[in-house]
Order: sequence, then structure tokens, then C-alpha cells
Amino acid sequence: MDRKTLTGWPAALLLIGAGIVSAVQVGKAPAAMEEMRRTLGLSLHAASWLLSAIGIVGALIGVGVGGAADRLGAKRVAIAGLMLQGTAAAGAALFPYLPVVFAARVFEGLGFQATTVAVPALIATAMPRDTRAPALAAWSTFMPVGLCVALAGAPLLLTHGWQALWWASALLAFAWAVLLLIWAPREPQRERHRFPAAALLEVVHASGPRLLGVLFFLFSATYFSLAGFLPVLLMQAGVQDPSHASRLAGWAVLAGAAGNLLGAWLLARGVCAQRLVRAAFLLTAICTTGVLMINSGVVLRYALCLVFCVLSALIPPALFAQVPLRAPRPELAGATTGIMMQGNSLGLVLGPALAGAAQARWSWPAVALLVASFCATAMAAAVGGKR
Repeated sequence: MDRKTLTGWPAALLLIGAGIVSAVQVGKAPAAMEEMRRTLGLSLHAASWLLSAIGIVGALIGVGVGGAADRLGAKRVAIAGLMLQGTAAAGAALFPYLPVVFAARVFEGLGFQATTVAVPALIATAMPRDTRAPALAAWSTFMPVGLCVALAGAPLLLTHGWQALWWASALLAFAWAVLLLIWAPREPQRERHRFPAAALLEVVHASGPRLLGVLFFLFSATYFSLAGFLPVLLMQAGVQDPSHASRLAGWAVLAGAAGNLLGAWLLARGVCAQRLVRAAFLLTAICTTGVLMINSGVVLRYALCLVFCVLSALIPPALFAQVPLRAPRPELAGATTGIMMQGNSLGLVLGPALAGAAQARWSWPAVALLVASFCATAMAAAVGGKR
């Protein structure tokens, strides 16, 4: 290993930072949704596709990205993903036209997929075996922390237009790619050229990776059906200032990091992963019903949003912890993570899009029913899973 590269917790924090930077690319769309609706003339349903678009590529080729990380090296793939995210964001800021912005979101999604699939392998390389599980549990917080950074920091930049937020996210991605290039650890040398299509088919055909992919799809669809519209929901509940609504949404999303760590702690205490998944989906469905169907004021709705973010965040650590157990072979862990993140991307595509369509036609109670159906399906799928 190069003398300049980091190991242990310093390396893990650097790598988790790469996930947070990637999650900022996801979170900037809901943060800027009202500004983009105003300047681009979009309906809420149309604007929801700007959130969904980032997951399109990952939904189609997520397992292939995981295979590329196994074959080409996780560090190269993680850096390339950050560079692609930065380039796409800069392109949208330079050419602020709806087709360009939408296409840029698609390429940001490819970069997001590459980075978030590759980083867990680098964390495993950087950490001693006895601290690997806590580091991966900390990794599961990257999404709520990144979303919070985007939602809480966006109001300062949105005074200069949504393009300023895109420029800032591009510079952040480029800067972190340089940090990874200098300090991120390399994986141990191994044969990378022997990763045939048959290996990917082995992952796709195995029941364990498929179950993880389905469960992560249902989690992501559930989460973004509500979290993607938090600023809008808070404004409809009575928050007058869009900047204040965005910051409140950011703090609610950040509460999910506490849920991630709580989930990891429960697993370490011996709680069955599948039971935790089922309980979390059930409580999430109940909480979502309260947020969307109870005609309440700002305080109660915001409290329910906080609880929703914490409870739903119990699910990712339970799924990430099962990757080594459900991969057909240890060397296929990257591809297994890829199919799980492919499910995540598919949920990111369909969740906000379906929620936006349901809200436009039947209002928010229809979104609550949609989320309840996602949760019920997840609970049924998890029943047959092993711990």
C-alpha cells in the first residue's frame, strides 16, 4: 500500500465523505424543487422526475457497476464516479435548459451508483476485521447526512439561483475525487481479468442478492416517496419561508443517521435482521399515514416526519450487514452490493415519480396508500429471508 494512503478510521471517514458528497447530488433536487419549478415552469409531478432521474441508470445497470468495481478496482471506480457527478452537475449549470438538466441528472446517477457501490469494498480494505462492522454501519449514514447537507445548505446558494447550488455540488465532487486519488487505500492485488458475464449471472440468479435488491428497492421507494417532498409538505402545513422549510427538512433527514446507528447497534446486540426489517417497515407505514392523512399543523407534522426518518433508517444497516452472508462467493460481494444498489436506484426512480403522479391526481392520502403497499410487500418478502 502506498505510504500516503490512509488506513483505519481516517480512511473510513474519507470514504464515508465520498458517499456524503454523492448523496448531496441526490438531495439538491428536493432542496431546489420550488426554485426550479418557478424558473423552469414545472408542475410538482414534472419536478419529481428531476429527483427520480438520478436513479435511472443505476436502476438499469447497477449489478454491472458492481461487477466493474470487482474487476477494475474499487478505488478507480469510486473516483470515476465522483468525477462524472461533478462533470454532469457543471454541465447542467452551464446549460440550464430542461432537457440538458434532465440528461445531466441521469449521468449524475451513473456516477452516484459507481461511487456508492465501490466505497464499501474500500472501507473493508481500510479497516481491521474487528472494526469493519462498525465502519460499515457508519457508512450507512451517508445518505441522510448528504441529504441534510444539501437541504440545510441550499438556501444560502439558492439566493443566486439553482445553478449556484449545482456549481457548488460540482466543485465538491471534484475536490473529493482528488482527496480519494491521494489518500484512499487501494485494494489488495488480485486477478481482476477473470470476471466473466457468468459471474454476474451467478449473482443475478442467486436468491440472496435478489432478496436484498427487492428489499432495498422497497425501502428506497418508501423513503423518497415522502422524504423527496418534505420541503413541499412543510410549506403546505404552514411554513411560510421556503428556506426555513428546506432547513427543517434537512434536520429531519439528518435524524435518519441516528436511525442508521441505532439499527447497527440493535444488530450488534443480536436482533434478527429480518425481524428488524419487518418491524421498521410496519412502523414506517404507520408513521407515513400520520404525516400524509392527518390534517395537522406544522409541529405535529414535523414531529411525525422526524419519527419517519428515524424508523425508516433502521433498514439500510440491516441490509448492508447481510451482503457478506448473501453473496454467492466472497469475491462477488461487489456485484451483490451492486444489485442491492440497483434496487435502491429503481426505488429512487419509481418512488417519487409514482408519488408525484398519485398526489397530482388524488392528493396526499393516495401517496400514503402507495407507501403502505410498498411496506406491506417488503414485510411479506422479508418473512422467508434468513437472518
